[in-house]
Amino acid sequence: MKTWMRVRQWLRLAYNVAWPATAEHFANYLEAMVSDSCARTAPVSAYKTFMFLEFAGELTEENQLHRSPAVQNALEETKLALEGTKLKEKKQAHVLPVAVVAAMETAVMDAGVRQGVRLVQAHQNLGRPSISRHSRSAKPHFGVAT
Repeated sequence: MKTWMRVRQWLRLAYNVAWPATAEHFANYLEAMVSDSCARTAPVSAYKTFMFLEFAGELTEENQLHRSPAVQNALEETKLALEGTKLKEKKQAHVLPVAVVAAMETAVMDAGVRQGVRLVQAHQNLGRPSISRHSRSAKPHFGVAT
């Protein structure tokens, strides 16, 4: 429904209507999406939402605007226009070096140290402040580890 809320808002601003009165209204919305540099899937999503609402409203076939050649052509044109746009680069998490992972495993799996101490050691091996309230310079006292 969020998709349709955007369409409805655009129709109110452009034509002062809540539902497209003609097929050209929706076709113009699709063209406006491209000019606003939308995502590749946005026009298809808007079209499918429009089609669903027409089916849900039980409109007769002759009153269904999504079947109009103007809407079909506008949809195909938007797809073609958006094919040439560059995809955004995916953000990927930084990979930890194998030495850091090995040091953490050693610290965490050391059975001779209590669990709380192992956790602090693991965080210190990463070079980050420990999760305790104490700073790194003032190391917490956990007693004698056996």
